[in-house]
Amino acid sequence: MRKEANDNLSFYKFFTAPVGLSALTSSAMRWSSPLLFRDPCELTHLQKLPFSEADLLAEVLHQAAILILAKEHPRGLPGHSVMQAILRWRREGRFTTRDEIEVALKNIFVPIVDAYKETLNAIETDWLKLYRRTRVLNGVKTCDNLALWRQYGGMNRGLALEFAPRDEDATFQLNRNITYQQARLGIANMDDQVKNILGQHDIQVQGQFLDLMSIKSTAYAPEQELRFFHVMAEGQVSEAAKPDTWMTDIPFEKSALKSVCFGLKTTKKDRMAIASLVKKKYPHTSIRRVRFEPHSYELSLDTLHEGIASE
Repeated sequence: MRKEANDNLSFYKFFTAPVGLSALTSSAMRWSSPLLFRDPCELTHLQKLPFSEADLLAEVLHQAAILILAKEHPRGLPGHSVMQAILRWRREGRFTTRDEIEVALKNIFVPIVDAYKETLNAIETDWLKLYRRTRVLNGVKTCDNLALWRQYGGMNRGLALEFAPRDEDATFQLNRNITYQQARLGIANMDDQVKNILGQHDIQVQGQFLDLMSIKSTAYAPEQELRFFHVMAEGQVSEAAKPDTWMTDIPFEKSALKSVCFGLKTTKKDRMAIASLVKKKYPHTSIRRVRFEPHSYELSLDTLHEGIASE
């Protein structure tokens, strides 16, 4: 599932003109909790496991019966008590049907699944803790998408900042390319938990939490989004802090800013103010402007030379 951006990292961040000017003035950008995106596709901090204890018990019994009766020798974790019991029942040939197994073993697996609730509770607790501390910056790979300018670039009146950070720049190192799919995942799936209980493997889903924050519907695929993550240290975010305050302004290195791109309808006033600031504060950053290709709705980028930003 994990899809990190490549080593030659380059991306664009869209802004309305006022917010972009503020980011350039402070050399910092607002990183937010995914909750603040107001997107129904995003998992929330209150996410619960998508199965009940009764569902889990039923599936554990069902899968245990399959393993006991399977022709092939089951593979599992060496020394795992449940897997060792399954192998012993196979050797003894005690059972001949799945129904028989599920009835006979229910009293054995009820306390095992009940004890596993502690693990399940920890998954939900750890998800909430990480979610509360996680801040996200969204970027895209190109700025020649007219729909992106309309949606995120202030209706074509804003700007896009192009970043090309150095490999050693820690600000943007924790990143993921968005995975676009139609399957909507929860914070853990029942199949993995059943296999953990039966000793077939030991998957700790906590290591996949950032991947789960990087999944969106295929409807968003044309955006080609990538996400950057900043996980705040324990204690930096109070448990009493309201979710609408889960945001942080994080500085970026001036050398990481490669170009500033104006939209089709960015006003002369905004272009002049931003170009003046860039010239003084980011002397190695180029200033560009999108335009339509002749007789086409395709966008291309022109580099603006000194003085042309006013045209």
